[in-house]
Amino acid sequence: MADWVKVDEALRRFQISRATLYRLISRGAVTRVRRAGDAHVYVSQSDLQRATSLPPHPLDLGARVVSARQVRKSRPSSPR
Repeated sequence: MADWVKVDEALRRFQISRATLYRLISRGAVTRVRRAGDAHVYVSQSDLQRATSLPPHPLDLGARVVSARQVRKSRPSSPR
């Protein structure tokens, strides 16, 4: 059970609320199991990683950030 962690440990590691975790479980994004003779619920770390990871930030992809001032300067001025 190397990939499985207790619910409380998962909440701490992934810094999510209990409601968020159970919402992900109910949607089928995260798998949960109970072992025979064990009162604890375990969830899959790899499922949680996939479900809680954010898409890459545009800056990480090499996109150029342009300020509003630069945009105004680059536009031709319109007659008022």
